[in-house]
Amino acid sequence: MRRSALFALTLTVALAAGARAQDTSTDAITARGRALFAHDRAAWVATDALTDDLPKAQAATVRGWIVEPAGEDRLRVSFLSSTGDDRRVIYTAEVAKGALGQHAPLAAPAALTAPQRAIATAIDAATAEAVRQGWRPCGKAPFNVAAIPTPTGTSVYLTTPQTRTDAWPMGGHFRVDVDTAGRVASSRRFANTCLEIGSPPKQAKAAMLVVTHVLDPTPTEIHVFASLSARMPVAVVTGKDRIWITNGAEIRSMR
Repeated sequence: MRRSALFALTLTVALAAGARAQDTSTDAITARGRALFAHDRAAWVATDALTDDLPKAQAATVRGWIVEPAGEDRLRVSFLSSTGDDRRVIYTAEVAKGALGQHAPLAAPAALTAPQRAIATAIDAATAEAVRQGWRPCGKAPFNVAAIPTPTGTSVYLTTPQTRTDAWPMGGHFRVDVDTAGRVASSRRFANTCLEIGSPPKQAKAAMLVVTHVLDPTPTEIHVFASLSARMPVAVVTGKDRIWITNGAEIRSMR
């Protein structure tokens, strides 16, 4: 619902979310989740603009996009045609705090910059790793892909897209850490099975969403992302008598 089936690949450039690579502090986890949400929303808003601005035949040539910082609280989304070494930017849109700014097709396709090529290399390595491990999204829609630079390379997230406005996927999400040479350094899944959490019936009012998580001692950036997407807290149970509240701004332990 929040992604057109037209786009099978998302190339996202985000700011480093923590002071150290794979920082496991709750502050760093929260920052990574917020970065994922900001870039996901920017790509969504920009995709709607592109769909309105470009003829269907030209839009059909799009194979991904890159999201980059473009100033304080502003992101630039660059849409790409083709794949591999033939990638070119054909359309750009700026998004500030979720609102569309300047947007237009380029007069002529532009080559990727060096930082964009580095991110594309990391994305290629991560998608190849996903194929090697047999990872698939939960559902028929292709992965959304977000690449977040770290001090030692790039963390590439392959996430299952949200396809319903009242439900948020908690399974089918993966991360591949790629070093500066473009090699896979590590990888992980965020859940063992496909899982989707939804809001209650319309006559009931939800205070928060609740999910059990067994792979980490704390919530992850996926829980932060889900909280921001659902606009409500997510209670994460990580063990016997251990409950965390994730509200998009912080992660705190209840007991």
